[in-house]
Amino acid sequence: MSVQAADRDHLLVLAGDGIGPEITAATLHVAREVDRIMALGLAFTDAAVGFAALRAPGTTLPDATLQQAKAADGVILALPRSRVGPRDAGTAR
Repeated sequence: MSVQAADRDHLLVLAGDGIGPEITAATLHVAREVDRIMALGLAFTDAAVGFAALRAPGTTLPDATLQQAKAADGVILALPRSRVGPRDAGTAR
């Protein structure tokens, strides 16, 4: 049974820093397999958070990522090594 795009649950994936991408990869592997077996109709979208985001827009939690998180049905957030906040440019640890 195929799930129409409008019927899908959209999960935003924020891999974070440090070990976060490894944890996220394992989490997504399991989530995709469960989705396949149970035909849940999940859709995954990646967005930048943490040090990767700090380099580009200048904050560890860009407004675009925050808006995507608010619009998503769920968020998979891995471990950021940086402090994640909307107005923390230059304060990452």
